[in-house]
Amino acid sequence: MRDGPKGADAQFTDWRRSQQFGGILMILLRLALMTPGGLCFVLHAPSSVSFGLEITGFVLGWWVKRARKRYIRTIVDWKDPMDGSAT
Repeated sequence: MRDGPKGADAQFTDWRRSQQFGGILMILLRLALMTPGGLCFVLHAPSSVSFGLEITGFVLGWWVKRARKRYIRTIVDWKDPMDGSAT
């Protein structure tokens, strides 16, 4: 069995492991998007910078939400590549 082809569980585990960096990046982005007002307050940023940061936060928040939905959809639709009926 060790020398045989990988099972679906092992391939799924490998795929999840390859996605870890993206997951960590998403967590960091979500944390950063929660603090733009506090960041501007601490740095005494002008209102134009604060406004630009808020708009950027909304756009990045939308992108993170879409990426997370795609990731979850990929997990839900996972097919065993070794299964003949998946093709």
